[in-house]
Amino acid sequence: MGLGDQIGSLEVGKQADFVVIDMNKPHLTPAPDPVSAIVCAGTGKDVSMVVIDGKVVVRDGTILTMDEERILDEANERVRKLYERAGIDFKPRWPVS
Repeated sequence: MGLGDQIGSLEVGKQADFVVIDMNKPHLTPAPDPVSAIVCAGTGKDVSMVVIDGKVVVRDGTILTMDEERILDEANERVRKLYERAGIDFKPRWPVS
């Protein structure tokens, strides 16, 4: 692509996108073939860090670029209103405390 001076390796001054996966989990260990272990058993919860264009966007499994709690609250409120408009009872099927 002719971008070797901008991408393709982790070096100062180059754009960098990468993911760090915590392999020290029971479902990923032992891992004689770590790629196979990640593909077959890995989940999003195993991601400990994500760097996009050199900026950390996930650290210790926590997203830093969005207010996750606010987004979840808004999603729950929107689904409640959607169910209400559709005439669907929005109560749990089982007792929840």
